[in-house]
Amino acid sequence: WIDAVDLGKEEQWMWFSSGKTAAYLPWFSGEPNNHNSIEHCAVIFNNGNEKWNDTKCHYSFYFMCEKKIY
Repeated sequence: WIDAVDLGKEEQWMWFSSGKTAAYLPWFSGEPNNHNSIEHCAVIFNNGNEKWNDTKCHYSFYFMCEKKIY
């Protein structure tokens, strides 16, 4: 996941490492949906548009070191 969580209160997304409110939230259409009330960590969809999805925090994903933005 990418450090954005809503573990403290549902729908109040913050950066886990700093505790600061996450102001930039480029969610994929229909997200975040907190499926089964257990999705509290944000990940980036790898489908070309880099939109976010909420998912279970204990899931493991590949990491991204750097991406060039044009």
